[in-house]
Amino acid sequence: GTSLVLEGSGFLVGYGVTSIPFSLGGGCTVNLVQSNNTYLVCTTLASIPAVVGVSQEVLVDMGGALVSAGNFTYIDVSVDSLYPTSGSTLYGTTVTISGGGLTAGDGGVTVRVGPSDLGHFCTVTDVTDEAIVCTMPSLGVGSDVPIDEALLVEVNIDDVWYEAGSFTYRDVSITSVSPSSGLCLGGTRVTIEGHGFTAGRGLQSVSFVEHLVTQRLPGPGCTVDMGASSDTTVYCTTVEVSEADCPVICDVSVVLDEEHSFSTIDQFTYQTPTIISISPTSGRSEGGTRVSVVGSGFDIAYGVEGAFVGSSIAGLGAPCTVESDPPPSADGFECSTSSVTSGSLLHVGVSSFFIVVVDTHDFIAPDNFTYIDV
Repeated sequence: GTSLVLEGSGFLVGYGVTSIPFSLGGGCTVNLVQSNNTYLVCTTLASIPAVVGVSQEVLVDMGGALVSAGNFTYIDVSVDSLYPTSGSTLYGTTVTISGGGLTAGDGGVTVRVGPSDLGHFCTVTDVTDEAIVCTMPSLGVGSDVPIDEALLVEVNIDDVWYEAGSFTYRDVSITSVSPSSGLCLGGTRVTIEGHGFTAGRGLQSVSFVEHLVTQRLPGPGCTVDMGASSDTTVYCTTVEVSEADCPVICDVSVVLDEEHSFSTIDQFTYQTPTIISISPTSGRSEGGTRVSVVGSGFDIAYGVEGAFVGSSIAGLGAPCTVESDPPPSADGFECSTSSVTSGSLLHVGVSSFFIVVVDTHDFIAPDNFTYIDV
């Protein structure tokens, strides 16, 4: 089905030149209407499997003698995958279509998105044997292209259509922010789920804006992990806020560019946990003492990560294992002490710090804990 053009002279069209053989198999049927004695147009026949990928001579009958007009290679065309499969309505998403033999023929490559009557095409910017790169057009107001619907993507190579997969346009939206709180000290890794973030292209930054303030200026930032983020998920790490500004309830704002930013309402709270008391303040050196910790903010970020006597550094203090019954809450939890081990900083009869770890940060209780021999 590939159209070939041969230029020369003395082709004797109409006097027996109706086909052009190839040296190893296959050939080309001459279009007598379009051809003349100096210009041959022909359409290739199907090849035999044995010659696929092999360069062979194109032979023209010149008055009984076969003359080589050059070489031609049959190749198998395959269209295997498309990535990414979704993108923002605001930006032209760059799509890569992978396969093989994608440069077959000389008719160029066309990428159609959706049904033919939609007239929607992906602008091809680069073509190699293994990949086609094209840019999906952005959608203007009132566009007929459906949103949140998988559109069939087809590739036309040498007048043959191949299915490449599907592409879905997404409006920019934020569906969830997790966790919903973090320490005023910063360092909380936040996951923002949604659509149309176009990470690495449109995505610029994430900031928090104080909720219900009259002058809505950008608040503390959240450092975006561009390498891990995607069109549907943004990962960022909170920065520290001053004690004077904490606690504070913020809206989360994803900034795409100077013209486009998208915010949630009342989605993230900066807080600092407070430890009011621990009880009892002493226990057996063998461990097993159940300690009740009372305070606030123990549900910040991912909750209490651990409790320790003396030090949270492995081997230097003694862990106090957080109990699941009753489950920890924002205002308290219970833990069971471990035994005093040799090599730790702890000494029987000596008062030691009691430490609660929240979001990788240590917070020291106002009361110390003392191991005693009973």
